[in-house]
Amino acid sequence: MVRKDLLFFFLMLLLISVPFAGAEMMTTVTISDYLILSRLVDDSYDPDDDNNMLGITNLLKTRLDIISTGNKNVKAQFQLDSIVVNHIDLLMEEYAGSLVLVDNNLMFNIPRAYVKVRFPGFRITLGKTRVSWGEGFMFNAGDVIFEGMSLDVDISQSVLRDETDILASTYIPLGRFSYIETVLMPFPGFREVMPGALVPEMQSISDVSAGGIIAGKVYGITCQAGYLYKGSPQSHRPFLAAHGHLLVDWYLAASCDIPCEDPDEEAVKEGFICSGGVYSMIGLEGDAGLNLRLETGLYPFGEWEEAEALPVKPYGIYIFPEIVYTPESNMSFQLRSLVSPVDLSGLLIAGMSWNMYQGFTIGFMATAMFGDENDSFGWDRDSDMAFVFTMEYIFGE
Repeated sequence: MVRKDLLFFFLMLLLISVPFAGAEMMTTVTISDYLILSRLVDDSYDPDDDNNMLGITNLLKTRLDIISTGNKNVKAQFQLDSIVVNHIDLLMEEYAGSLVLVDNNLMFNIPRAYVKVRFPGFRITLGKTRVSWGEGFMFNAGDVIFEGMSLDVDISQSVLRDETDILASTYIPLGRFSYIETVLMPFPGFREVMPGALVPEMQSISDVSAGGIIAGKVYGITCQAGYLYKGSPQSHRPFLAAHGHLLVDWYLAASCDIPCEDPDEEAVKEGFICSGGVYSMIGLEGDAGLNLRLETGLYPFGEWEEAEALPVKPYGIYIFPEIVYTPESNMSFQLRSLVSPVDLSGLLIAGMSWNMYQGFTIGFMATAMFGDENDSFGWDRDSDMAFVFTMEYIFGE
């Protein structure tokens, strides 16, 4: 994160320079506005009775995306996000209309800033970007770099996992579907050099993360095998992944997080995770279509019995189903859920989007949790029910 005044100056400099270099780059700006109404629970006014509160959040996100063009051997991309969040909590029922809390936050982020250069026989990427290993939309045990099995994810987004980091990677093609890729991530954390300004920091060589993957196609099945040494926390992360097609697209992955220091049997078991999924696109009459997805995150040595309180380690299995129906090319209806079968709880999301005009899309979404108080998901907790209205406009050249 960088000081706001420096980022503002940098953004203005980029915008001014765009017209002079338009022939060598493609520039798009995406403005997304979210209005979120959520139910909150607060017992601070009456400890014996939960008071319903209405959380009103307006999130305005602007993304500047610049991609280089004109050179087939060198590609560069720069993304800059600005996010403005305004939030108000209102007491309902007998305290109806009372203002409780007002927040106003301005944040900046640089999701991507990298250069990719193609040499004879290999390709090098330097900067902040993403390396994708394994397969999976919600669950991907093969993503040992960016924690592809984490449950701390907003499943209402169109792209669930898009984390990036500063890295250096080398890609060596071995054939049409075969390659070797290595990755080096030198900065495990950040250090504050002044209020609001953070810089990447490497404390010791053991904090550096590094690994590689080899991929190829065997009897029509794409197979991947790889390894990552994770510098913070220090651990070994081998993985296997495969995907293919048999009536539907399918994918499987398994990995293990093994501590470097004194790994005992229990630690190895807890670090063993698996994922799998199927995906199908069904064409209907005209431009209509139906997309079906079902994914599973499996923790074989997790908790398989419902706990009285939330367990320290994950439950043994989680399921992610999704249905997307597109009656026309510019309209879609979506239903997806994240379910914990062990404690019979989950999060349900239903929504629609309509691309009214070129580049302009509106959408509506409703979310609700189901389950008991001590379940993974449940009623009577913050944001157990929410409604979201969105408007997005993309323009550029």
